[in-house]
Amino acid sequence: MPAAGLVMALASAFTYGIYLVANEKGSANELPIEVKLFYVSLPATAVFSVLAPVTGTLQAPSGGAASWLMVIGGSGLFTVCGYFLMMYGVGKLGASTAAFVSMLEPVISVVFGTIWFKDPVTIGIVAGGGLVLMSILLITIDGARKAKQAER
Repeated sequence: MPAAGLVMALASAFTYGIYLVANEKGSANELPIEVKLFYVSLPATAVFSVLAPVTGTLQAPSGGAASWLMVIGGSGLFTVCGYFLMMYGVGKLGASTAAFVSMLEPVISVVFGTIWFKDPVTIGIVAGGGLVLMSILLITIDGARKAKQAER
């Protein structure tokens, strides 16, 4: 694995963790989800509306209306829904629990990729998915135990 990719993945995890905790504990928690979605999207829109033309990577989909539908309807809608549901989950579960539950993303991606795109499933992928599911199970059991103790 190239070092730059590893550094970027770790930076992504770090910034995403800060984002989740700030969403729960920071003043942003007081805002309605729709307003938070707007403010999350605004900087990205500003940066990429400048970055894409400058780097020459701004392109329109080349497959007609169906391609536009996939880009806007598929990617855009799923991204907005993902952020909305994560913010909602953070509000209901807390940042750490929501982050652990969101670890299902790779498992769901593998299932989707296997069904839709016929991606191969290796023993490493199965083992990794099993470890993710086991960690979520252990966190859930621990959370239930703590909730039961708090009731007493």
